[in-house]
Amino acid sequence: MHHTLNSPGQESFRDGDDAVAALGLEAVGALCGADALDFYGAWRVVHGALPALPAPPRLAAAWVGLLAHGGLDAAAHPEKAAGVVALLWAAAEHPHALARRAAVRG
Repeated sequence: MHHTLNSPGQESFRDGDDAVAALGLEAVGALCGADALDFYGAWRVVHGALPALPAPPRLAAAWVGLLAHGGLDAAAHPEKAAGVVALLWAAAEHPHALARRAAVRG
């Protein structure tokens, strides 16, 4: 059963503190990885708040790490999955190694 992303979860990655936002994204990733949260529903919310790859390294790595869960439902959402793959490729060029490593793992 998939659940939706609640308001406190959404607020965590909209927080002005990069560390808090990164932790929020990591929590969303853990829920997606456990199949407790639909990745594409969660990604729609995350992408609305953080539409582009963030510059801060830890936040960028968490954003990219969340993208790694896009493969879980790729068969059901092939167009969206292709967009996730494109974002991962673009993240591989991030100036910080932490984000690039996350992209390669994704």
